[in-house]
Amino acid sequence: MEGEEPVTIIAIGPLSNVATALLREPRLAQRARRLVVMGGALRVPGNVNPSAEFNIWADPHAAAIVFQSGIPLTVVGLDVCHQTLVRPEQIESLDGPGELAQFVRETTLPWFEVRRAGGKEGFHLYDSLAVALSFRPELARSERTWVEIETSGQFTTGQTVAYLDPQFKAWLGNKTNCDACLELVDVQGFAALVEERVLAPLRA
Repeated sequence: MEGEEPVTIIAIGPLSNVATALLREPRLAQRARRLVVMGGALRVPGNVNPSAEFNIWADPHAAAIVFQSGIPLTVVGLDVCHQTLVRPEQIESLDGPGELAQFVRETTLPWFEVRRAGGKEGFHLYDSLAVALSFRPELARSERTWVEIETSGQFTTGQTVAYLDPQFKAWLGNKTNCDACLELVDVQGFAALVEERVLAPLRA
């Protein structure tokens, strides 16, 4: 609130702290340039259960406060995160002598075995995509829409209910509360960004 320029906030976990900040200082919703949320599953199944993505499910009441706050909001959900992929050979090539490169290899390579057991050839990048889209929004196709958070469903708590169909939008009077990222239109562009900013320095 005291900064000369509005800031972009990137939320890569449950929204408890952001909701608390908005409750303590509602003017934050007008002061922030944008809030980029890694969370939700708008058109695909969740990852903690068939309905919900973990970050929203972990504190759905906080998410509801954030989505209702009026803060400029971009939602980076599983829809686009699952279009990213890190392959084993990318991690195996991190042969730099530094402790960080060794740490990444040791902590990441076993995860590929878990993924193979589930029939997957690699793993997805979630938080990294949210960070990338905060300054490279053109990598994804977004759509203005209205999203509500389920807070009391017996089996659907934490679901992000997105009114994407044009008929639903008409019924709502075309009101919106977020930019919903629906498609990663430049998969190679994001992969190149990860290579440049994350992987290449670990090979030095």
